[in-house]
Amino acid sequence: MTNKYHNITQQLLESSQIPISFEGNYWIFTSALFCTMIATLVCITQIYAHAHEMVKIRDGWRSPINVYRWQIMFAYLTVLFGATPDAVYLWTYGEVLPTTTSLILNIDRIFDSLCLFPFLAFTWLQVRCGGVLKFQLLRQPIPLDIKPALKAIKYYGFCAAITLAMSVLVAISK
Repeated sequence: MTNKYHNITQQLLESSQIPISFEGNYWIFTSALFCTMIATLVCITQIYAHAHEMVKIRDGWRSPINVYRWQIMFAYLTVLFGATPDAVYLWTYGEVLPTTTSLILNIDRIFDSLCLFPFLAFTWLQVRCGGVLKFQLLRQPIPLDIKPALKAIKYYGFCAAITLAMSVLVAISK
């Protein structure tokens, strides 16, 4: 019985250039690669945008808007730590030496563990300041125009299209 499963596993490994967990399904591989890459891209741009605002507009570390920015950055950092190593693994699978793949997987496991720290920081800020923060931010509420700016739609749409094209091309090349 075990020999039968070993033969099937060996056959899958030899017939496909994508990880065995995808069972040869290139559409799922492309989807996973696209989602991890787009998550990484969005997290990096949003962390940069919030950090840039904090440096540019000095409101003080304890101001409600900066506490809110820190919360958002910690949430994005949690996703970044989870998605980036997976994107690198999927992108390089079958293209690098097995020792390099092993190193990437080890880095992935380390970053999976490191996800806990920004998540705990986010949670601590939420528990410690969340109740007061809502009221502070609502003291002088400004009505928000939720309609997305055309410039932002074009930018993120272009980035998503490029990322999707890259994901499809990587899948086709495998």
